[in-house]
Amino acid sequence: MYAKSRAHSDQAKQPAWPFSLALDFYKTMPVSKNRRKRSKPQKVKRQSKDLILTVALYGPDDSIATKMVGSVVNQATGKIEKLEKWFSEDGTDVRENNRVVEELAALITKSNPREVISPGQIIGCPHEEGLDYPEGEACPECPYWKGRDRFTGELLQ
Repeated sequence: MYAKSRAHSDQAKQPAWPFSLALDFYKTMPVSKNRRKRSKPQKVKRQSKDLILTVALYGPDDSIATKMVGSVVNQATGKIEKLEKWFSEDGTDVRENNRVVEELAALITKSNPREVISPGQIIGCPHEEGLDYPEGEACPECPYWKGRDRFTGELLQ
């Protein structure tokens, strides 16, 4: 599941993210063979105006994502409607795990959000502050993220 550039095939492989899934939110009405009689229209769940889905990736460094979090947020209330977490059992990248990708696709299809938002890059340590290590401290298991900006990846001065 790697994206390859045709022009630069000798470049390092980059994970295909966001993954390429064809999600068909709106189904077309099938027409029966008898042109006079059309099939009954399928009921289609309309997209919610207020729901968005965020996808965040976490890892011990900026090259491998060992945790993915998908959350359905109601923008009108600011309430998280659903929160799903996926972890890599064997230290491989969760973006490469078909089960995780399928479950994320099912979450998107089921919640039918207006928008799916993801930074498309790993934005921090997979361990949770306050649960896995004390609040206000850096994670002892992920020294890469100590003193580093989560979105640019640059060290803070």
